[in-house]
Amino acid sequence: MKLSKTFWKRLAVICVAVVALAVGGLLNVYYTTTLSNGASGGTGQGGQSGNGALLLVSSYTDSQLVQKILDAMVSGADVQAVYDSIPLYQLNGITYEEFYQYVGLLKQFTDGKADTYENMTISEREAVQKRIVSHSNEYKKVAYTSSYFWLKNSAISGESERLPLVIQKNIQGEPYLSRDWVTRSINIYDYSNLYFSVLENGNVDELSLLVWSDIEDPSVREYKAEKLIQYYQNREFDFDASMSVTSIRMDEIAFEQRFDAMSGGDTDEMDYSQRTISIISPGKDVFEVIDEAPMTLEKTDQIIYAGENELFGVGEYVYSDHLTELIGAPDEVIRHPLPDWIEYPDDTEAMLVDVQYPNFTLQVIGYSPADDDRWEGVVRTVSLLRPGVRTGSGIEIGSETKELLLRYPFMDQHGYSIYDSRVELYAGRKDGGLVSVIITDHSYNQRYRASERR
Repeated sequence: MKLSKTFWKRLAVICVAVVALAVGGLLNVYYTTTLSNGASGGTGQGGQSGNGALLLVSSYTDSQLVQKILDAMVSGADVQAVYDSIPLYQLNGITYEEFYQYVGLLKQFTDGKADTYENMTISEREAVQKRIVSHSNEYKKVAYTSSYFWLKNSAISGESERLPLVIQKNIQGEPYLSRDWVTRSINIYDYSNLYFSVLENGNVDELSLLVWSDIEDPSVREYKAEKLIQYYQNREFDFDASMSVTSIRMDEIAFEQRFDAMSGGDTDEMDYSQRTISIISPGKDVFEVIDEAPMTLEKTDQIIYAGENELFGVGEYVYSDHLTELIGAPDEVIRHPLPDWIEYPDDTEAMLVDVQYPNFTLQVIGYSPADDDRWEGVVRTVSLLRPGVRTGSGIEIGSETKELLLRYPFMDQHGYSIYDSRVELYAGRKDGGLVSVIITDHSYNQRYRASERR
């Protein structure tokens, strides 16, 4: 059988490709082995590193890459030699300057004490992956294909003073250091430096451009900036000595802050001896500062008015006759057995009563005869439905989101919920205005009370 010229041409192309791949692989081994001469080695938990391994393979495992980073973090290390020992494709275009800066940050955040590593547990890894993806779907692929480690000091046991480190993998599952990950981690750190510098200097105008806000309104941003500056200044916060980085990734940098003493401040603010704040990056060169001056729900916003008439306070014991005199009889009263998750003291006759009025609904823990619409009890929840009823400060259906944030400027960081020790106010929004306002007293909620005890 006579073979065509096309067949011979295709066979020749295949042979050339195979030879090229073989030569490329040999050159890569030679290149890697040559560059590794003089590079520092070492062994970390879970993997072997050092020059000997490079004589057999042309690339590092994920554990060996972690060890190489640790080698570069050692005081007095030859960072250039470590960088040169890593194959080019595992550097993913990272320049020496970028590698040096990234390793320097890791060293700084571990106080130069990290000398080993360990793999994250499955639950730890899943928690970090979930948080990464929550910041942007852009991160889903890198989150679920990477390897997760802790950098730590071998002399310290437990979970304290660990820094997470993530090693990326390509589509073939081969580990590498992502240039995008490294440079964006550096960028988010630089942004945090800018934020804290402006905050420490107390410049409201500059800080208003850096704080995150759900709505782009200059007055809201300025109010946020004012409250943040006031919060830190009242506590005489030491930005150098009282703050440490607990995590740095391309999507987020997290800080632990320690407040040694309370030095005044508004009475509506909650005191924290320790707290965590973060700066997240949902996309390249986009940053959102998640920091707040903590505030609580004011008592006046737990009281409901119709016009100038005070109707009731959430958590108060109310009689239906009182409301009937002010606004008329309810549209409907629905009775339910008291559910197991509500704890009402020493009364087996109590029930859960839903009361419908034209502009709002109530949920009451108390009593209501089956033969009429009278009721009495503790107001557990009120839901505002239409304009005409409001809280003491004027929060009502149709209020602008801007007005709400000028009263509680950091509600947008908490899904538009704000609390005091027992009562929560939630505001639902659409097209810049409030479409629902729900105020709930959690005092009788067993699950809520259990979480408070924890």
